[in-house]
Amino acid sequence: MSTLARRNQRWLATAPRWLAAYVAVVALFVASYWLVGPDFASLDGLWNILELASFIALAGAGQGLVVLTGGIDLSIPWVMTLAGILTTGWANDQNSSLGWTIPAVLAIAVGVGLVNGLGVVALGISPVVFTIGMNVILEGVVLVVTGGTPRGQAPPLLKAIMHDRVAGVPIIAVLLVVFAVAVSLLMSRTSFGQRTYALGTSESVARLSGVNRAAVLLGVYAFSAVTAALAGILLTGYASQSYLGMGNAYLLPSIAAVVIGGSSILGGRGHYAGTFAGAIFLALLGSVIAATGLSNAMRQVLFGLVILIAVIAVRDRIGDT
Repeated sequence: MSTLARRNQRWLATAPRWLAAYVAVVALFVASYWLVGPDFASLDGLWNILELASFIALAGAGQGLVVLTGGIDLSIPWVMTLAGILTTGWANDQNSSLGWTIPAVLAIAVGVGLVNGLGVVALGISPVVFTIGMNVILEGVVLVVTGGTPRGQAPPLLKAIMHDRVAGVPIIAVLLVVFAVAVSLLMSRTSFGQRTYALGTSESVARLSGVNRAAVLLGVYAFSAVTAALAGILLTGYASQSYLGMGNAYLLPSIAAVVIGGSSILGGRGHYAGTFAGAIFLALLGSVIAATGLSNAMRQVLFGLVILIAVIAVRDRIGDT
């Protein structure tokens, strides 16, 4: 069987899983017409949901690759926070500074990701233990750097990306679709993507096939840190500033989006098409619940319950992967 045929076979095999996530998005969007009102279930409402989903979709992209290898990245919250705080602190409302600020922030993120990968590969530490330790370290670094008070404002360009529209379409929606296509191609049409799938499916078989485990793991953890940093950078544009713990709200959604999208938490199965739908579902769910007028505590309980139900609903498919 040719390489292209094998790729198409994997795509078709996983299609029912991620297609179910899109069905859930459509069903919830239609239901919002009666639950919230016709203004919510409108084109403008959809654009707003995509803006909110962008942060989950970005963080979920890297998380999805890590999960494909059978690992998990719990350092995402403070990678996002560090990236956001460095961006506002260094650029400080100046578009001209973004030319060096963003590459510098992403370079730092790559370093964090490589350290995570080395901890898993060279030291043999569980991804859960090492990445959560890295998360705590980054929190301490941020507190030392800021003294507990982040400074600076997001440059106008970042604000424009998150809030402005061209021909009625939000700029971030266009960029998000381009990003989704790029990540999907990375996973399904590159040797790196194929090696990632192979490692997650069977480490021993992958090793016998010549897959360099260390290189793949270093790559996926670096990629996860970069996508988390991008999410943090864009979050500053959305909020117009950075703040302590700004990434904390995105750890569970980054994992839930991957699982709701049909990926196996054990590795080897999944596609970003599903994670992308999972991110939209979670953003839509959060907005619908927020519009109900319930207290914040009750909204959190309901949000968590729905996520658990969604994860349980795909449990059997995960077990079959």
